[in-house]
Parts: sequence; structure tokens; C-alpha cells
Amino acid sequence: NIDPSKHSLESLAANVRQYLGISFREQFNFHNSDKAFKAWRHSLGEAGVFTFKDSFKDRFLSGFCLAHDQYPVIMINNSNSFTRQIFTLLHELGHILYGVNGVTDIDDTYLKYLNKEERNIEILCNQFAAEILVPAHQFEADIPFLDAGDIDAISEIANKYSVSREVILRRMLDFNLIDNEYYTLKSKQWNDDYLRYKKDKEEAPGGNWYLTKMAYLGEGFVQSAFQNYREGRFDKATLATHLNVKAKNLNKLEAYIWR
Repeated sequence: NIDPSKHSLESLAANVRQYLGISFREQFNFHNSDKAFKAWRHSLGEAGVFTFKDSFKDRFLSGFCLAHDQYPVIMINNSNSFTRQIFTLLHELGHILYGVNGVTDIDDTYLKYLNKEERNIEILCNQFAAEILVPAHQFEADIPFLDAGDIDAISEIANKYSVSREVILRRMLDFNLIDNEYYTLKSKQWNDDYLRYKKDKEEAPGGNWYLTKMAYLGEGFVQSAFQNYREGRFDKATLATHLNVKAKNLNKLEAYIWR
């Protein structure tokens, strides 16, 4: 029940972060972006915002959201890095809070194709996500250790917050430590490098279908669906439809909730 119109961006981000219940101590102890994404995703699920994932055919699309009053939904491109997924998750949360459906690309080049109102909301959601992940008052303590040309220092600070180097660049731009030209150059280079890496990397054969299904649907959603089924709110066929699995596989899928 946070009203964005009654808060500055910094106040809104601080209130949302407090509501989600992720402390800086917890964030600094994530140690890897996979764990960080799961924590942020879980906190949003507890707040009533379910996140689903899939591997989009359009690899330049990071995600989108449906800003429904009762059942807001975020969809994330699983082909992106976990750090990109984290930023997209919170960017789309910004859309939901401002009551605007959103579609986000992997970089900011799409902004020039938007009208003024659309561009302003995208920039605002970018700032909102950055302020939640790396609040200005926290980032100020990191500034003495940063230099625009020191990629190792940028990477170290990014690892500290379990975010991408681009998020740290974005904060550096906010504090006028770099100019927009440098930000655009480096963020595009890093995104291109990652996309090239994904394209060239051979996918390992096999994999666990149930774990993939859990990752795409989210543990919270799967658990909620089974709980409603066990409480008799709908039958097995409906449960299978909700989870998009065959009824014969439901018991095996449920077992992965408790692993």
C-alpha cells in the first residue's frame, strides 16, 4: 500500500526495500547473483507479485510486467545473466508501483524510440531499481574506491551488491563520476560481450526438467498452487493446467518444493 506520489524516489525505494525485508547485511552476504535473484524474487512473491521466467526468442528483451491491481505479474528472460534479471525484476516492480505496464530491453538504446512520457517512466523505473539495489547513501561510501577507468574496482563494488557492473556505472553517472558517452559505451560493450558469450556457449545436454520448471514458475507460485489444490479449491486437472504439466508428473514436481 505504498503510494509513489507521496514519496521522493529515494524515499519510495527505501520504503519498498524495507517492505520487502532485504537488509544490507543480507544483500552483502549473497555472494553470488543466483542466490541474490532468488532472494529478491522470493521477497516479491511474499509481497504478492509473482515472477515467471522463460527463454525468450528475442534475446534483447529483458522482461515485461502486467500492472494488475490484484494480481501483478513480472516475466523475466531466463537467457539473461542473473544480475540483469535482478535489475529487470526491480525495474518492472517500478512499473507496477507506478501502475504502468512495461516491456524492457537489454540496454537503453530503445529509449530513443519512445515518446516523452514513455521515456520518462522508463528512466524513472531505471532510477528506482538502481536506488533499491545500490542506494545513494550507501554508494557514497564506495566512491573513493572507484575510478572510471578501473574496471576491477567497478567489478568489486558490483560483486559487493550482487549487481551488474552496469548498475554501478549507472550510479557513477548519477554522481557525475562519468559522462553519458562513457556509460553508453561500456554498458553496450558489456552487453554485447555477454550476448556473444551466450551465443557461442554450447548448452549442456540433458538437465533436470523439474528444476527448470521450478525455476520458470517460481517456487512460491508452485507451492501456492499445490497448497490450494490440497485445500480442495480446485481439482488435479486444474492444478496441472495452472502449472502447465502433465498430471502424472505433479507428484514429482511437488517433491522438488521441499528439497
